[in-house]
Amino acid sequence: MRRASGSDLLQVNRRAYLRLDPVSRRFNHSCNANAALRRSNDLVALVDIPKGAEITFDYAMTRVPAVWSPFKRVACSCGTAECRGHIDDLTSVPAEVMRRHEEAGALNDNVHEHLSARSSNPAGGVAASARAPKIQPLAEAPARSEDHGFVLEGGRVGILLLHGLGGTPNEMREVAEGLNAAGYTVACPQLAGHCGSYDDLRNSRWTEWLSSAEAGLLRLHAQCDFVVVGGLSNGAVLGLCLAAQHPQLVNALLLYAPTLWLSGWVVPMHAPLFRLVRHKLLADRFDVPDVPPHGIKDPVIRKRIYDAMHSGDSTEAGVPVTPGAAVLEHRRLVKATLARLSSIHQPTLVIHPREDDYADLNNVLHLMRRLAGQVDTVVLEDSYHIITADRQRDVVIERSIEYIARLAKQHQKLHATASGASALGIQGRQLRPALTSSPQ
Repeated sequence: MRRASGSDLLQVNRRAYLRLDPVSRRFNHSCNANAALRRSNDLVALVDIPKGAEITFDYAMTRVPAVWSPFKRVACSCGTAECRGHIDDLTSVPAEVMRRHEEAGALNDNVHEHLSARSSNPAGGVAASARAPKIQPLAEAPARSEDHGFVLEGGRVGILLLHGLGGTPNEMREVAEGLNAAGYTVACPQLAGHCGSYDDLRNSRWTEWLSSAEAGLLRLHAQCDFVVVGGLSNGAVLGLCLAAQHPQLVNALLLYAPTLWLSGWVVPMHAPLFRLVRHKLLADRFDVPDVPPHGIKDPVIRKRIYDAMHSGDSTEAGVPVTPGAAVLEHRRLVKATLARLSSIHQPTLVIHPREDDYADLNNVLHLMRRLAGQVDTVVLEDSYHIITADRQRDVVIERSIEYIARLAKQHQKLHATASGASALGIQGRQLRPALTSSPQ
């Protein structure tokens, strides 16, 4: 069945929806349900149901996590002692409730498929972090034969670095190594559809990129007390989306040449016409070749990256041509992120080149106006777009380390104050000042 909206639809697997009849639509939700859905359309009892009692099931047990989940949350008025206050997706279900459903074999096909996929990759699943038991990926990333992401082990402050569109984790390596040398744990995951063929990237979706980023966030949060999410270009936009989606996991942001729209001096004048393209079939007719100066100002570094990009090994420097479909997915990611900028309160450091050949400084100005938290900005005078590899990468590392160190110190002070106050019996709500940073 084609995806549709409306309260009369029940998702039974990844691709099918069941249109409910008038009687089925009358079953109410309860956070302490006495029944559940099994397979595609079987209603089974979880407990003995007395004659005349209302039959209820937990709506959240039919909804797997998706990027639109926060927009579908509704208030719950079931009135039970176990009421969670809202009806959300599977991530809101307590472990005890989930266990009761599993023991009774009362899972519908949609949820069963989702949990089976997660169990095959436990590092990105619920059990990956005891401190974040309710977080699930936003979408399932396609399987890949080899993962070129990496983790550099360090202390309890963690940094997640996300590469750009058509790029690879390798473009973040020098910055990652510099941050790791300062004592931080740094993770650079490979985004879905990357480090493979042109078709791999063309067929990937922004929700799958986000899923890859979220899996990396969950793994990092499992071993770190303070987590900063950073990214280059498209990776910076993914970082913003993660901060909006998981404010309890992301403590701060590092945005390197964030690209909300292409407005740099190398972008052709006809590029804005691509905004008229709204469907993948049409987007597939367009390619975006990587043109000189390839985001790099330093000629020696530029030649090295150019040679790697055209060597046939996309794991080193990415692909020389970005599919139009991927550009369309980037635009969809930006649209979803822009709608949530005002909900992002985490302190943010933006580092952007004045001569960015792909993304003008107007990208930064927009973020400064729209983000709800403190925004610090560093403008580089001798780099182009790929600032993590260009001639001022040392400045990127230095300013990032200074910023993270200051925020981590503030976090430690707040934690120490909260711990001391807790020992004295002071209420926690008095100890939640916003984490901000002073201008650089």
